[in-house]
Parts: sequence; C-alpha cells; structure tokens
Amino acid sequence: MKRYLLATVLAVFATLGCFYFMTTLVKAPDGPSANSATPLTDPPAQVTPPEPPKPKPETEPKQKFSQSPMPGVQSLVPEPAETANVTQGDPQAPMSKLAPVTLQFDPMDAGQGQDREATPVVQLPPQYPVEALRDGREGWVKLRFTVTAAGTVDDIQVIDAEPKRLFDKAARDALRKWRYQPLVVDGKALAQPGQEVQLDFKMDKSA
Repeated sequence: MKRYLLATVLAVFATLGCFYFMTTLVKAPDGPSANSATPLTDPPAQVTPPEPPKPKPETEPKQKFSQSPMPGVQSLVPEPAETANVTQGDPQAPMSKLAPVTLQFDPMDAGQGQDREATPVVQLPPQYPVEALRDGREGWVKLRFTVTAAGTVDDIQVIDAEPKRLFDKAARDALRKWRYQPLVVDGKALAQPGQEVQLDFKMDKSA
C-alpha cells in the first residue's frame, strides 16, 4: 500500500515539473538573444570641398606727384587812390549809423635817389575802428617806418593824425602786416629807413 502512495506522489511531482518546464518554454522571447551583436554601420563621412583660393587684393598703383615750382609772391598792392570796401559792425551800435567804409591808400614816395628802393609786395587794408564807425567819424594817419633787410616793417611812428589817436592803432596794426622786397645795393639786401605813408579812413557817402 505504501508503495502505491509513494509512486503516486512521485508521479504528481513529475507532472508538475513537466508543466513548469513547458510554461518556461512558452514564455521565452522569439527575438534574437542578448548575446547576438548587431553590426553597427558608421554614418557616411561628410566631405568638405576645398575653399577656392582668395584673390589677392589689388593694390592701387602709386600715384606720382609732380612737384611744381613754388609760385611767385602774389602782389596785393593797391593802386594809388584805389579804394577797398570794408564793412565793420558793432552789435550795440544803431544800424542806421553803420555804412560801408572806404579805406584810401596814398603811398608817398620816399628815399628817392636810391639805386634800388624797397618795393611793396603785400599791403593789407586796416580795419575801421568800431567806435569811429559807430559815430560816423573819418580821418587819416601819416606814418614813418623802416623796411628791414628781410622785407618786414619795423620802427613804425605816427607823424601826424586827424583826429588824434582815433585811428593810430588800426593804422599801425595794418602797416605791421605789410611786406616789401628790400633795398638791394651791390647784390646785398639792406634796411631802408625813412619810408612814409598816409592811410585815409573815409566812409562811403553813397551808402
């Protein structure tokens, strides 16, 4: 009797083992195993085309400058009794009293008897004093000066003036800017003193 019971128990365990084994086989995945390796393919390499050679920057041809000789000194000498119109104004002066101003130059001959006298090259007109322009006053200044060996004006002196001291500074400042070709004796430039000039300050009556 005991043999039959033992055989029955063994048969039951064997049957259960078979069922368990079959269940395991059914649940197994059909796909490739984990050990199977999938070949990897590298992406195609990108080929960068070579850059075309950059053109060399064109260099501008060097310009050749022709050096022209220095021009001669331009003479700004006014003719005797020639007038130059200069308009001056004072912001505080009445507009009715402001009028165009005429400056008259009457260079006087001096140093006659010299072989080669000083010759004027640049003569700039003086500026009309504002107070004289505002008050409508006219006048003149007579000056004595020296033309240096360099052609500049030096040793300026007021000989006479009318009215006194009103136009003196304007006349001296203008004469100081004048330029001359100096006196030349035996090929040597010399100073020439005793030159005289009269500057007239006159207003334009027609304005």
